[in-house]
This record gives sequence, C-alpha cells and structure tokens, in this order.
Amino acid sequence: MDARKGWALGAGLSLALLGPLAARGDAQSALVICKRGRHIKLRERCCTRGEKRVDASALGVTGPSGSPGRDGSSGPAGRDGSNGQDGPAGLPGGPGLSGWEKMVSSGQVSNLPNGSLASRGVSCSAGKKPLGGGADAQAAGIEIEISAPAVADDGWQVAWRNNSGSTATFSYIVYVVCADVG
Repeated sequence: MDARKGWALGAGLSLALLGPLAARGDAQSALVICKRGRHIKLRERCCTRGEKRVDASALGVTGPSGSPGRDGSSGPAGRDGSNGQDGPAGLPGGPGLSGWEKMVSSGQVSNLPNGSLASRGVSCSAGKKPLGGGADAQAAGIEIEISAPAVADDGWQVAWRNNSGSTATFSYIVYVVCADVG
C-alpha cells in the first residue's frame, strides 16, 4: 500500500472517531488532528513535539454536519431607500365654497308675555347658502327654542321662549355664516 492510501485510510478512521468525540461540545475537550509522518492521531487541545496540526478539511473527507448555531444579534438599520415615482394626477375637485360672509341682525323684543315665543331671522346675500348660525338673548328666563336654517335655505331663524314668569323685554342678536356653494 502506498503512503497516500494509508494516510487517506488513517484520515477516514480519525474523522470517524472525531465525529462522536467532537459532538461532546464542551470547551475542555477541544480536539485537534495531529500528523507525524504517515500517522494521524486525534488529540485533545494540542499536538505533541514532532507532530503537525492538520486542518480536517485538508484530509479531503467531510464529517457530519453540526447542529445549527444560535441566531446572531440584529444588525444596524439600513439606509433609507430612494423616493418612489410620483403618482398620477388626481381628478379635479368640485367648485367648493367661496364668498364667505357673516350676516348679523340685532334688536330688541318688547313686552313678550310669559310662555310666549318671539322669532327673528337674518338672511344671506342673494344666491348664498347658510353654513351655520346662532343667537343670543340678554335676559333671565329667555331661552332659545329654535335655532336652525331658514325654511327657504337662505338665512337663519331663531325663536325664543319667555320662561321668566312675567312679561319680558330683551335685546337679541342673530347671525348666519353664508357662502356661495358650488
């Protein structure tokens, strides 16, 4: 038998022994392959004098796969990507609102009997629609009963009820916010 064949046989035998021993996996049983001449030996930690340490992959025989290692820690975040392409243009919007205005009406209601209603309103400019409105009265016992868009949808209407227990006279203000609605 020539030296190469004997060496290959020795390497195969050593690797056959290496698998089960290396599987022990404890740090104190670090195994190394040592060669002196044609002889190969498996040793713990280091070779003796006159032996050379041999890398197992240099023997030409691959041993069994080891068990998977633990996952490593996450790497740093990557750089931001480039901006994407612009999307297509949107559809044109409707005409919306324009010509916003606030209209105000103020005055006085005189001699309103207890339990009775008094109503007042304020109109938008021609062609404009009410968006909202409100009112106020400066007297105790006078309560807003109705505050809503006018029936014709061209202003704001308010009705107050006198719950004061007697005839009342009071000042009021009615307002409406209007706009051209497209």
